[in-house]
Amino acid sequence: MKVSEGPIIIEQEFSCKKEILWKAITELEQMREWFFSQIESFEARIGFRCSFNVYSEGILFVHQWRLIELEELKSYTLEWNYAGIDGNSEVRFEIQEFLGGTRLVVHHKVLRDFISDLTQFERKSCEAGWNYLIKESLVKHLNQFMK
Repeated sequence: MKVSEGPIIIEQEFSCKKEILWKAITELEQMREWFFSQIESFEARIGFRCSFNVYSEGILFVHQWRLIELEELKSYTLEWNYAGIDGNSEVRFEIQEFLGGTRLVVHHKVLRDFISDLTQFERKSCEAGWNYLIKESLVKHLNQFMK
């Protein structure tokens, strides 16, 4: 992904209260169910840092997160990069309320180009990943609370 490509923005509506959606995107056990099972720890507090390993097509990607902005029950922003790979980005999770439910908007903004010839860093791959995580995995996860 490159700065010049602009941010990836994924939106998904849910028929749940913001508190339920907030827990899904901030509580470790829930995040492990729909996001990354490899996450070792997570705290919704500014300054929190973590790293965890994810293998993709036989390649190890060490995800490194630092929580840099937080507005309880509304949004948080992670600085997101990978150990040993040039590039840096921010991912913002924002909850918007509307009559009858909530909307999650995920903004993935590249701050410094990811210099890599790996397909995992192509825009279409990142878009596909976010679409799967938010529009399929998170939807499936939250549907269990709607029954």
